[in-house]
Amino acid sequence: MPREMEQMIAQDAALKRLELFLGLISKDGVIAWADEIVAGVDDPPFQLFDISLAGNKSAKEVASLLRELGEDADIEGVSATAFRRFAIARYKELEAGSVSSDEVAASLYKVAWQTDLILPMEYAEFCNWVDDEFALVRQGIKERPPAEMALNDFFRSIIDDEEA
Repeated sequence: MPREMEQMIAQDAALKRLELFLGLISKDGVIAWADEIVAGVDDPPFQLFDISLAGNKSAKEVASLLRELGEDADIEGVSATAFRRFAIARYKELEAGSVSSDEVAASLYKVAWQTDLILPMEYAEFCNWVDDEFALVRQGIKERPPAEMALNDFFRSIIDDEEA
């Protein structure tokens, strides 16, 4: 298999692992991804066969297989992509009214600081700031509209980055 194809699969595997962790893809979705590559590539990495046959394994075990397959990936780039996808998913939930701004701010903080993701500093700092900002809103120290506006501006910048 060409080195370029191996690198692409490693990047995809690292991204799928983070998406699985963030709830953006299911274990079955990861297995379907592996099946598609196995069916379409000559001499795929052996780990893809393990993932394809992982229907009886836990999501944690599948994530471990993905980590092994994606060990040569650019983890910073993959982390930023996974975070942007997570943020867009949370934005859609916020827009649909299924979560509150407070919940979104808390989840952004958790993902930025309590996961394997290695984020650009501007994302990490914003997640810290917005979580603190909503805590101050809940305490009555700050007003809600400016915090919600800042959160929406952040989401718009993420969406613009994805569309560019």
